[in-house]
Amino acid sequence: MPSEVILENEKMIYKMSSQFYGVEKEDLIQAGFLGLTKAYKNFDPTVGTKFSTYAYGFIYGEMYEAATGNRPVRVRKNELRIYKGVNRTKELLEEKLGRPVSHEEACSHLGVDYGTYLAILNSLSATVSVDDTELNLRAKDNNLDDMIMLRDSLNALNPLERSVMTNRYMEDKSQDETAKVLGLSQVKVSRIEKASREKMKNYMTN
Repeated sequence: MPSEVILENEKMIYKMSSQFYGVEKEDLIQAGFLGLTKAYKNFDPTVGTKFSTYAYGFIYGEMYEAATGNRPVRVRKNELRIYKGVNRTKELLEEKLGRPVSHEEACSHLGVDYGTYLAILNSLSATVSVDDTELNLRAKDNNLDDMIMLRDSLNALNPLERSVMTNRYMEDKSQDETAKVLGLSQVKVSRIEKASREKMKNYMTN
């Protein structure tokens, strides 16, 4: 990566590092430069997006991951609303205009800063892996925003309920198998699963 790219963006990296707490600033800065490197490797200058805007999301994503590590992170609903709003706007514009529409154009139409959208996209991706082994849901709507909301809704459950739902829907175990793993009866697992599904449903619709 050319030194001028580093010089042009290091101020942004240092500024962004101040947005996170409880992490060594040097670690955040290193993560920021890693994000900058990834952005430089993936950047397509023909798209017309300003490099600093494009890089912002990569930098934020790496810092976010450094700051959160393996700790469970609660997805903020306003972030999810922006993410889903931009994607829905993109779909509607494509239907209306009869041509492909970029996420940047959708952001502009919606009045959302594109750099903010990229930051949200990276932070959500850091929160939920899109690997099939992460959420094997046996559901037809297995896309990123559904996965994020489902993962977030698990926070509405107590530890035992989360264990039951994780075994049933993420590890694809039967009720009998889940009962053996957790030392419960199959009837108890069935009751917990039913109550947990209702809790998650209420969380996702409220």
